Amino acid sequence: MAIEFIIMGIALYCSKLGTERKENITYKEALAIGAAQGIAIIPAISRSGMTIAIALLLGIKREKAFKFSFLLSVPAVIGALGLTFYEQREALTLAGVGFAEILVGVAVTIVVSFLALKLLWRILAGRKLYLFAFYCWIIGIVLVALSLGGF
Repeated sequence: MAIEFIIMGIALYCSKLGTERKENITYKEALAIGAAQGIAIIPAISRSGMTIAIALLLGIKREKAFKFSFLLSVPAVIGALGLTFYEQREALTLAGVGFAEILVGVAVTIVVSFLALKLLWRILAGRKLYLFAFYCWIIGIVLVALSLGGF
């Protein structure tokens, strides 16, 4: 994961190099952003970070990049949620987790996600997304050091 954190940091840092000039997203750009979302199945690669970074590198305006990244996440999140429920249905039943508990969990997740998106938009609008690169690089370097130290 150390290398993946470092790669994610590079993508985030490079996002500040894009020049915002495009209001619309072409099919080719949508395909590139979708491929970036696919890459995010790799641990330590942020789905929203990667899709927004690629969109910014392609010259798409921040607001469009943010909205497209969010819209792109909806099918992925719903699909992952459905698959998880399906795969874990027996474990949920054995643990005594019912529909009400799941509903409360989903509601809390929606509220926290909304707050996280508001924070992400503030960071993105303030042109500070690239600062997360330093966080990724520090985590990556610490993981490399721990790995070399035998942990």
